[in-house]
Amino acid sequence: MAILSGKRPGGQAMLKRRLGRTNLTVSVLGLGGGGFCRASQDESNRIIAHALAHGVNFIDTAPNYGDSEDKIGIALGAQRKQFFLATKIEELTRDGALRQLDSSLKRLRADCIDVWQWHGILKPEQLDAIMSPGGAIEAMRKAKADKAVRFIGITAHSPWLAMKSLKAAGDLDTVQIPFNVMRRQYGEDPALGLFDYCRRHDIGVIIMKPVAAGRITRNLSTALKFIFAHDIATAIPGAASVAEFAPDVQAAEEFEQLSATERHGLTRDEVLLGQDCCRGCGYCLPCPAGMDVPALLRAEQCARVFGLTEWIREECDRLKVDTSKCAPCGECEKRCPFDVPVRARLEGAKAVFAKRPA
Repeated sequence: MAILSGKRPGGQAMLKRRLGRTNLTVSVLGLGGGGFCRASQDESNRIIAHALAHGVNFIDTAPNYGDSEDKIGIALGAQRKQFFLATKIEELTRDGALRQLDSSLKRLRADCIDVWQWHGILKPEQLDAIMSPGGAIEAMRKAKADKAVRFIGITAHSPWLAMKSLKAAGDLDTVQIPFNVMRRQYGEDPALGLFDYCRRHDIGVIIMKPVAAGRITRNLSTALKFIFAHDIATAIPGAASVAEFAPDVQAAEEFEQLSATERHGLTRDEVLLGQDCCRGCGYCLPCPAGMDVPALLRAEQCARVFGLTEWIREECDRLKVDTSKCAPCGECEKRCPFDVPVRARLEGAKAVFAKRPA
């Protein structure tokens, strides 16, 4: 991960990183375009101005983000060259993708897109269609050869499908993937394999949903710094106002001031969640009541520290456990090598998983 530091005149620094083989030097905090459809044009102009003033230079949008492309195109105006601009396609075919590119260029008032990505590969059948003869990959390669776009990539919502896409194409410059503290706790963690693959193959990593699509409501700064501490180029939270975006900017500027040791520490659960957090070692198992104690403790931790209660309840339906069966036998606590107050935390987990009144 190549790190560069660019100081704003008279202000804090905004860390810059190399976006893989693109060699674009992007701000570690970018700006997701989804929020612009909730903003007025005047507020969109202010968001872009705030981004520019604080060293943010990467903007990501898509045709299906309402009128985001139009608003960004207007807001950028003469400042277009101050930003690296990314947008997406959803058409599976070559001709459909090229038509969509033409429309995006017009809405963005641009003659070239810096990063053009296929949007949201969710299942292998989509990937097969994109990569087949006459598929969208042909449009992406043509647009790059014609210099209508500078670089090409994909976005996906699962690391395994992102990996399959990168290997199937063989020539993609970037990948965009969700990553946040919740992904670390409940699987689909791209830091386990995907980030290393991208580093070895010089593929730029863009992180979407760094604050879990707005579901993280506590300790936002810590949640963002956790992302920045990993081997990624930029993270792109969305914002519909300067008030929404300003805390993200502040977190990025604070991160730049940390030492290398402090930055690395932010990847560790005990730094994020406290010294008495569950490390998931499994020594507490088996539970006499048949419960997945580490999973329940991770749920409680994320709910307490980051305010992810609702999402955790949805994500953890798969556990299919009845926390009411937990008896205060204390066997789990006796086995814990980290002296976690397991029984007290399980009481908290029960509250997280409590069913809402019908």
